[in-house]
Amino acid sequence: MFRGLVVYRTIPGPAGFDILRGFAASAVFRAGHSLSGSTMKPSILFLVLPLAAASCRSAEPAVTEPVSSGTPTAEPSSGDTTRGDTTPAAEPATLTDLRWELVQLNGEAVRTTEVQKEAACMLMEIEARRVTGFGGCNRFFGTYRLRDGGELEFSQMVATRMACPGVEVDESAFLKMFTSVEGHVIDGDELLLKGAEGATLAVFRAAAPAASEATE
Repeated sequence: MFRGLVVYRTIPGPAGFDILRGFAASAVFRAGHSLSGSTMKPSILFLVLPLAAASCRSAEPAVTEPVSSGTPTAEPSSGDTTRGDTTPAAEPATLTDLRWELVQLNGEAVRTTEVQKEAACMLMEIEARRVTGFGGCNRFFGTYRLRDGGELEFSQMVATRMACPGVEVDESAFLKMFTSVEGHVIDGDELLLKGAEGATLAVFRAAAPAASEATE
């Protein structure tokens, strides 16, 4: 499977998000062959699918143009403290490199519709200190910082901008939620993102390790 994300520019979005203007698509092909004499003739069928259908897997975001307002873009700057020699806080093995699917947002249960086909989700990569995900319609990515005591902060968040009729997830509220996260709690197979005064902003459920998805 070939994936591509061509970004023309970014513009400031709501609640600290940048909007990526451009084209997102995946090219999926199926190959077969027929034998004629000693010649093997391949036949390839290409299908173009929206990038929004991609799962919460590791994917390098495209380089975007600098934003004049100073709003961060998809690539962290060279001065980003999340990629320095500073020793990071110890992380629970269950927090990172797992696909976390959204099950509750602002106290309301989240339902995946037939149109949506895939649950809203996120993946936090421990080595790159990066978060990638799917909001029900659009893909998003950014960086995160984890401190001792369970404190958690997301930053440099950007998202694609596509219209998806029939999706019931309040994607705008979901993406805005990340700007208010101050901590986290892991309870069994659930991840609770916490805001000010310990309020639960969102609940995720562990789905599958990223490594197992990548080897399929």
